[in-house]
Amino acid sequence: MIFRSLPPETMRSPVEENAALIASLEPDVLGISSTTSSFLDGYRVAATCKAHRKNVKVVFGGVHPSSLGSALLGKFP
Repeated sequence: MIFRSLPPETMRSPVEENAALIASLEPDVLGISSTTSSFLDGYRVAATCKAHRKNVKVVFGGVHPSSLGSALLGKFP
C-alpha cells in the first residue's frame, strides 16, 4: 500500500476543522468547556470562530476557567 501525503495548503488542524464547522452553523453563542490541558485549543477555536463571525458571544466553562475565574479574564478577555 502506498501512502501519499496531502499538500500542506490542503491540510487543516483539528482546531481549524472544528472552528470552520462551528462557524458554518452561524451561532449567536458559542459555549466551550475546557480542562487546563485543553484550554488553549478551546481559545484557538473561539478566536477562529470570532474571526469568521465577529458578533458571536463566547462562554467558557469547565474546570480551568472555573478555577481561575477573574484572573483568567485579564489574559483572555
